[in-house]
Amino acid sequence: IGARSSTLSKLQAISVGQKLIEKNQNLKIEYFFRETLGDKNLEAPLQSLSGQGVFTRELEDDLQTNKIDLIVHSWKDLDLEERPGSSIFSVLPRADQRDLILFKPEIKTYSEIQILSSSPRRTYQLHSFLKDHLPLSLRSKDINFVSVRGNIQTRLKKFFNSNSTGIVIAKAAIDRLLTPILLKEYKEEFLHTSEFVRESLNQCLFIIPPLSICPNAPAQGTLAAQIRENDKTPFKICVDGGM
Repeated sequence: IGARSSTLSKLQAISVGQKLIEKNQNLKIEYFFRETLGDKNLEAPLQSLSGQGVFTRELEDDLQTNKIDLIVHSWKDLDLEERPGSSIFSVLPRADQRDLILFKPEIKTYSEIQILSSSPRRTYQLHSFLKDHLPLSLRSKDINFVSVRGNIQTRLKKFFNSNSTGIVIAKAAIDRLLTPILLKEYKEEFLHTSEFVRESLNQCLFIIPPLSICPNAPAQGTLAAQIRENDKTPFKICVDGGM
């Protein structure tokens, strides 16, 4: 099973692998994690890289050259380009698809409200949402959005080390990182990340915008598996295993 090398991506891949082992006791699984272009290039806005498979291309090459048999993706990371030679299907139940906005408690002392987010969708939706739903004492402040890239830990560190007052993160990512899977090889990494995320949340105020006002990105909270089109064995294992 292949996936990106962030802690969240590892956790997602291993959660799929462990569910497969629960249903297929004799199954042996090896994991392969690597950085993708989207992980290495943290400067360019995501929309400028659209259609280039920035979070998938290297792993898809590994799939087609038989280095791996299955890729676990955050489905919202997949663009709409066709992927000849491969098939994609959903795995595991969908997690919470809403967004989470974290705020520093001292937000009232700032002259403006600056929110970290790399998503044009979130920028568009949340500008008007916050104007209408922040406490009355904050609604007169200017609201600005600043792009931020990186994994969850990197983005949270940038948030706390900046003058920004808020940051937007997919709630599913936070939920998954707070319930780590204790696979022996990654136990220390998962526990360290879970502790960091929990400490970060404890320092913040938060808002979870309702989907009726701020719809999520397509497939947010959903995991997808990608396999070679001519190799149905992983699909059969997943389906027969009750995924």
